[in-house]
Amino acid sequence: MAQSDQKTVQLRRYEMVQGTQDDFKSWWRGTLVPLREKFGFSAEFGYMNEDESEFLWAVSYPGDLTEFKRIEAEYMASDDRKAVFDDLPKRVEAMYISMATPVI
Repeated sequence: MAQSDQKTVQLRRYEMVQGTQDDFKSWWRGTLVPLREKFGFSAEFGYMNEDESEFLWAVSYPGDLTEFKRIEAEYMASDDRKAVFDDLPKRVEAMYISMATPVI
């Protein structure tokens, strides 16, 4: 883990499969967030726009972009992640991911 107070933030926006929002919110809070935390990530926020079937959240990791990418690669390749995504019903139609930097 990086030794500075810097953190890197990734924004994630999902277009949801209609009618899956409640199941997704429960799974995200109870499964995905704790798994991300196990790898040192923090969920900064999570918002569901029910009218547009859209979910927006941010995940952060202490350190710079290089450190974020390193630990994200470990997370993505982990057996723990594979286990929580195996046999998961399709809930996301499209996913948009970008890195964010603070303005204020």
